Amino acid sequence: MQEAKGKRDNLWYSKKDYMYKKYLFAILIINSTGCLKAGPSILNGQINEIDSAQLQRFKYQQAVIPEYETSGAVIISPRLFGLIDIGKFLTEISQSGVTTILIPDPIHDEIAKKRLNNLTEFLRSNVFETQFTKKPIFKTLPFPTNQHTTSTWVRDYGPIITKTKNMPQKLVVADFNYHDDRHGDDIFNSEFAKQNHLSRFRLPMHFQGGNFISLKKDDEIHCLMSGVVVSDNLSGLHESDKIYSEFELISDFESYLGCQKTHILPRMPFEPTGHIDMWAKAFPNGVIVVADLSADSASLSNDPIKASFIEKFLAERSKKLEELGYTVKKVPLPTPIFKVKGGDHDTIIRSYVNALILNKHIYVPRYDALPCDTRVKSTNYPDHAQTKSYETKVSEVYQSLGYTVHWIASDKLIALGGAIHCATMQLPPMTLTGPNL
Repeated sequence: MQEAKGKRDNLWYSKKDYMYKKYLFAILIINSTGCLKAGPSILNGQINEIDSAQLQRFKYQQAVIPEYETSGAVIISPRLFGLIDIGKFLTEISQSGVTTILIPDPIHDEIAKKRLNNLTEFLRSNVFETQFTKKPIFKTLPFPTNQHTTSTWVRDYGPIITKTKNMPQKLVVADFNYHDDRHGDDIFNSEFAKQNHLSRFRLPMHFQGGNFISLKKDDEIHCLMSGVVVSDNLSGLHESDKIYSEFELISDFESYLGCQKTHILPRMPFEPTGHIDMWAKAFPNGVIVVADLSADSASLSNDPIKASFIEKFLAERSKKLEELGYTVKKVPLPTPIFKVKGGDHDTIIRSYVNALILNKHIYVPRYDALPCDTRVKSTNYPDHAQTKSYETKVSEVYQSLGYTVHWIASDKLIALGGAIHCATMQLPPMTLTGPNL
């Protein structure tokens, strides 16, 4: 069984009225009983294992690279292969101009290995060869792990690439603590840096890449994330963990990722991960695309009261981002679905902003029908009649920003708590080593 997208307890919002308190309590119960608990990293992530002198070398030297800047490669989780039409996805990625597609190869993960073998056979088929306009190089990155499984969520554990300010061609991997029960995920960045001859620094911070967006505005790097990063680091999960205040978190993002302005925003209510990439996406020139739930779509939910809280939250976030000086463009958020029995989460939030940017192409999740294994009475989404209008609006917004839109069916993926953005990671132009498929 695929693993659910990891999350941690987090107080996302505060309201005085009774209904907010009632449903906030429900969120805390869900998070405290149904989630993968965070724990100490076993990979030199604790404060007493950090080489302070080595870390100091990178202080004020690095600048994070926004996702919309030029991409030369992309990492794709091998576990994605059983969740989407991988042939369609790979052929459409080949149109983006990336030269390399990198696939993690955890040597003890039998499920991932089987899917990788199936992909190898598929890539060698004549049918597949004829589909490419320009075939990229497919590479694997073998790495050891003491686990039999690794996760789908490359975005959360994968390398955040920074460039060196006085030497932009020198790329450095920023690494953070992920989950102590996901050794195969947490070790990946170390192996990626080592095998590709890149410098790497590790911060003693619990942090997931899906909860991070960056952009340039007025020649400054702005970084945005949800309050999950605060709650994840407020108390030590292990006696050797560093405890961060919000001020210290912002200071480290400035010192090591070059974030000249950092905004920590509330998390979306009832959305399982708490990650900002489920409702916001950054683009050039200070543009942020924000999910927008209409009152009509909210009313179709099986719990319209909860849906109305999400509607209000997104409206408030759009207003706040505009007050902060960003240009906000809105795309629809389809009707939230609550208490889906048999799925990995009680809630399905179908996000159109959880999309992958590769150069001037954007790969957007498409939602056609609920997966059969969610055990609901109907596989139709409650707002299935609005799907065409949703997609028309989404295409208009992304095309207005200069992007070619590619739709990727993602129903099985979203039932696990994430979409296309969560299972991929773009990389800047770079030479990647490793065996070819």
